[in-house]
Amino acid sequence: ECGRTRKDGRVEYPSFNVQPVYHQGQIVAVEGFIRDITQRRQAEQALRQANWVIENSPVMLFRWKNAKGWPVELVSENVTQLGYTPEELLSGAVPYATLVHPEDLERVAQEVQAYSSDGVERFEQEYRVLTKEGAVRWVDDRTVIERDAQGLITHYQGILMDITDRKRAEMEIKKLNEELLTLQSIGGAIATSLDVQFVLDTVSRGMAGLLDVESCYFSEWDKASDTLFEIAAFTQEGWRGDEPEPEAYQLADYRLTREVLVERRPAQMTLNQPDIDPAELVYMRKAKIKTLVMLPMVYQGQSIGLVDVEDSRVERTFTGQELALAQ
Repeated sequence: ECGRTRKDGRVEYPSFNVQPVYHQGQIVAVEGFIRDITQRRQAEQALRQANWVIENSPVMLFRWKNAKGWPVELVSENVTQLGYTPEELLSGAVPYATLVHPEDLERVAQEVQAYSSDGVERFEQEYRVLTKEGAVRWVDDRTVIERDAQGLITHYQGILMDITDRKRAEMEIKKLNEELLTLQSIGGAIATSLDVQFVLDTVSRGMAGLLDVESCYFSEWDKASDTLFEIAAFTQEGWRGDEPEPEAYQLADYRLTREVLVERRPAQMTLNQPDIDPAELVYMRKAKIKTLVMLPMVYQGQSIGLVDVEDSRVERTFTGQELALAQ
């Protein structure tokens, strides 16, 4: 097989099949035939190019058997972007269902069942998968259903595209929109209401929602006695404004809290933080919280009180943007 260029510039590929012709033990001639395999070679080249494009893109190809766990029978080499080798998946040691995020698996399975029962030929899904290292990726799955002569489903063919960046952008836009709506609500309450309890209730609920925390406490700073007095709170039990707990904190015992008020800057800490202030550690253990953020309430350039944002579920460090938004 070899390529040759015609006079018109086109490249064609002939295939030569020859064999010697013997007479009395001597080669006297050569006979054979020539076949035009140009179309086959072009198809092979196009397939190689397609494979190259796929292997160097975020798109992965799968073929799953219609069986429990969706065993993988075919997968593109670039599945390595998920941390797995093709052999791990093709061997059956890692069925595809184990790659689907546990929180999405039931929904994905129900959708596949519904599409299969409805008799459709193809469908689309978006869900999360886990890499071998445990990282979360979002994929757009375009699936085609394979059926046998009796119409029974034998396999599913899927084209998976990594859409993690797009989903993150969508979630960030959603979060920003929610923050904007919350800030508008808080701003409206402050601007239109003379009811202090209503304003504090609106602000505390908005703060808890923005930062995704359980509790938000408001305290007034009595500079004469250098003491903080709780005036309102939003906790898991709800709003508490008319009859707050009679808690008072002498700032002489809480150095970091006093710094937040005097320097008018927020501070945050987690329960297992190595350099945590000892007094704050005692408070967090007593209150059974894992995350604490202290924000100064400032009026006309002066600190007048403190907002404590607390959460007992997880240890979490807030970004500068989140702290600025809360402030």
